[in-house]
Amino acid sequence: MPIKVLNKVCERCNKHYLTYEADKNFCTDECKFKKLYCQHFKVKDYNFDAKVKNCQHCGEISRFKFCNKHCENAYKRKEYKKESIKKSCEDREKPKRKGISYEELNRRAEWKRLNDDEGWLRRFNSVR
Repeated sequence: MPIKVLNKVCERCNKHYLTYEADKNFCTDECKFKKLYCQHFKVKDYNFDAKVKNCQHCGEISRFKFCNKHCENAYKRKEYKKESIKKSCEDREKPKRKGISYEELNRRAEWKRLNDDEGWLRRFNSVR
């Protein structure tokens, strides 16, 4: 007598599957473990597959925002580069600050040098 093929419905995902085992209640081991996980932690059965995301850098499927550290670092470098370009464009748009001319700076430095030397002579050599 041939073995009977059973058409069953998975307890977790409600998919139809064929099996030879009468006591098998799940279509795959993955469904079985997910159902046991939900029962153990007393969590409502939620769609585990909905937690899968695409990596923001390369687009591969991952449970996290990035699939690995390389993609995360590359994405951060790219964002940093965008921000720095944006800041540099803003800096170029600002008018440049008008500074003091070299002649004025030299005049002030010369005055300070002469006055500081005289102050030093007065303090330490008692010249009056």
